[in-house]
Amino acid sequence: MTIKYEWEIKQLVCKPEYQGCKDVVQVVEWKMLGSDGVNTSTVTGTVNLTFDPTAPFAEFADLTEPQVIEWVVAALGKETVDILRCGLQRDLDAQLAPATKIMPAPWTPHFNPIERQEATQTVAERPTISVEVAT
Repeated sequence: MTIKYEWEIKQLVCKPEYQGCKDVVQVVEWKMLGSDGVNTSTVTGTVNLTFDPTAPFAEFADLTEPQVIEWVVAALGKETVDILRCGLQRDLDAQLAPATKIMPAPWTPHFNPIERQEATQTVAERPTISVEVAT
């Protein structure tokens, strides 16, 4: 199965003024999505950025999402990004072949939209069972 990974930047936390620069990004909130075309899985997080006064400063208004994603990937590192991808792949695999599933108890009525009206009419006809516990 081929998995497509996408990054999304949710928000940026900035310092209004830092070392003579305005709106310096310090924290990036991100989301990484993995999709196999049918199922989707996501992981979210934040990354703290370190200001480098020797690097060219990018004005806040000129930032692009791909540029900030590059910062996030660089700050996380290849090993962490690989771990995130593996986690998304495991989650997608589990969605295709779940290890467990939730099922209604066999003694409860199974509702579907067509039977709902009939079932609500028969609920009143069920016997009531009461149990007393001696103390």
